[in-house]
Amino acid sequence: QRPLQAPPLRLCLLGPHGSGKTTCGRHLAENLGIFHIQFDEVLQEKLMLKIEKKVGPEFEEESEDEQAVKQEIEELAVQANITIEEENTKKPVSPEIHLTEEEEAIKSNLVDNEPLPPEILEGILSEWWLKEPICSTGFILDGFPRYPEEAQFLGERGFFPDAAVFIQVDDQDISDRLLPSHIEKWKLKQKKRLDRKKLIKDMKAKIRDDMIAKRRAELISEREKKKKREVSKWCKILKSRGKH
Repeated sequence: QRPLQAPPLRLCLLGPHGSGKTTCGRHLAENLGIFHIQFDEVLQEKLMLKIEKKVGPEFEEESEDEQAVKQEIEELAVQANITIEEENTKKPVSPEIHLTEEEEAIKSNLVDNEPLPPEILEGILSEWWLKEPICSTGFILDGFPRYPEEAQFLGERGFFPDAAVFIQVDDQDISDRLLPSHIEKWKLKQKKRLDRKKLIKDMKAKIRDDMIAKRRAELISEREKKKKREVSKWCKILKSRGKH
């Protein structure tokens, strides 16, 4: 007879953002030889193939002010007749993207925290609880359930984890972990803003200098033409007097 084997481990791992649950989850899954599943990443992947970017507050696009600055840079570049780096130009307009009802629901969940419909949750969770290779290997489900309604859904559908682990961390520890990266992002954003401001100033100066140079050239050209006309006029007068 084959020896009895323990059933595959199914673990829900929860904790606030910045608590290190994903790092712990990966490390634990690697040591146990089971799958590590990030719930939010699974949702992002379902949209990435179509919209080619992540969605949500932490991935929000540039503000309207930044877009307006890029628009001004592009218009000034045309006037100045110069080529600027692609980073400082506005992105090409993407074709309109049509999302399915499921994709719209997932996007609303990631952007506005709208609850996922039961049928979508059913389809996602059944992949892990009922289908190979995950169901017979086991998994750590990182970041799910997120709301009481999702925990209730697990019980109603029979998707029972063996345990749910909640990582508790002091607020100061989270701040120490997240603050440096946020400061770096802020510094980078400020540097880009100052670089764009300088670029606009330089392009305006170039446009002004080009206009002055153009006007100077026009005046010189007009003066030369006038001089030639005067010379031509006097030549005709002298030539006419010579005949007499």
